[in-house]
Amino acid sequence: MKASPGNRIALKLGYLAVFASFAMSAALAAASPGVPFQDAYQDGFVWVSWGSLSRAEMDRILDRVSLTGARHIVVPYFGCQTNITSADVGSCEVRLRNAPAQLARAAQAHGFEVSYLPIVQTLDWQWRGYFDPRDVDGWFRTYTAWIRGVAREAASLGMKEMVVGSEFTRLYQYNDRWKQVLRDVRQDFAGPLVIAVNWGDMEHTFWDEVDAIGVSSYYPLSTQIDPSQAELDQAWAIRRAEYLKLAQKWSRPIHITEVGYHSTTDAARSPWEPRPSATADAALQARCFEAFRKAFGSEPRLARANVWATEALPAGAPGVARGFETLDKPAEAVLREFFRQRAGLAR
Repeated sequence: MKASPGNRIALKLGYLAVFASFAMSAALAAASPGVPFQDAYQDGFVWVSWGSLSRAEMDRILDRVSLTGARHIVVPYFGCQTNITSADVGSCEVRLRNAPAQLARAAQAHGFEVSYLPIVQTLDWQWRGYFDPRDVDGWFRTYTAWIRGVAREAASLGMKEMVVGSEFTRLYQYNDRWKQVLRDVRQDFAGPLVIAVNWGDMEHTFWDEVDAIGVSSYYPLSTQIDPSQAELDQAWAIRRAEYLKLAQKWSRPIHITEVGYHSTTDAARSPWEPRPSATADAALQARCFEAFRKAFGSEPRLARANVWATEALPAGAPGVARGFETLDKPAEAVLREFFRQRAGLAR
C-alpha cells in the first residue's frame, strides 16, 4: 500500500527519533568509563609556597601536614602570559620554573601522593577567568605547548593525575578546542585528566573527554555574617546534589580541585576573598568546613578533594589570622575527621 504524505512524515520522524536515541546512547557509552583514579579518596592540601624554602623548611612543613591525615599534596605550577588579551602562554615567568619539582620531590619523599595544579597568570596577576585573547587559535596553540610540557614533567615525577585547565571561565566556551587539548595531553600523560571549572560554570560538553569533573568550589554559603550551622549544611547539601547530578549525566566522578575558606566573618559570604572590613573568625571557617565534611566525607563519587591552602606558617605570622590556613585553627580538627572518613572509603 502506498504511504500517504502524512505517513511518510511520521516514518521520517520515527527514524530521526531512533537515530537521535542511538546517537545519545553512543555518546554516553563513549563517555564511560574514564581512566580510573589509582588513589581515589586520598585527599589533602594545596601547598602554596610564595618564597624560597630550604629542604629543612620543606621537611618541617610536610611533617606538620602529615599529622592531619592528609595523603595528597597539590603543588601549584605557575605559567604566565603578558596580559588577558595576549596569546603568549609560557612567554614569561611569575615563579621559578624549577620550584614545583623541588616541592613535589620533597612531598614524595614524605610519602605523599603529589599532583600539579597548573595556574596561568598575567604579569600583573590578573585572574585567568578573565582571559579573552584576541588570537584564540594562537592562545590554544601556546597553551597546548605549555601544558604538554607540564604533563611531561608530571609523568617523569610519577604523578598519577593531571589537571589540564583551571578556572578559564571565558575560554571554556570553546568546548571542542579543550577536547583537543585533552587528546594532545594524553600523548604525554597516561593517568586521569581533569579540567577544573570555577563555581557556577558547570555546563560544558568537554566533560566526555575528561576523567573527572573538576570544580573550584568557592560557593557562597550564606549572605549572613553569622549563619547557623543548619544554613551552612543546607547550602552544601544543595551543591552536593548538583554535583552528583552532573556526575551521573556524564558518568564521571567529581574532583573538587580547590575548596577553601578564609578565617573571617566573610567566610560563608565570599569564600574566595574577604572584604577589607571583615574581621578574623576562625570558628566560622571551621563551621564552613564542617558543612562540607557532612556533604562529602562519605561520598564515593567524589574522587578527590584538595583544601586551599597551607603554608604551615606559625599562628602569629602576618596574614594567618585572617587567611586560608587551617593548621592550628579549629578547622584543623574538622579536616582531620574529613581525611579519616575519606581514607575509610579506600579500604
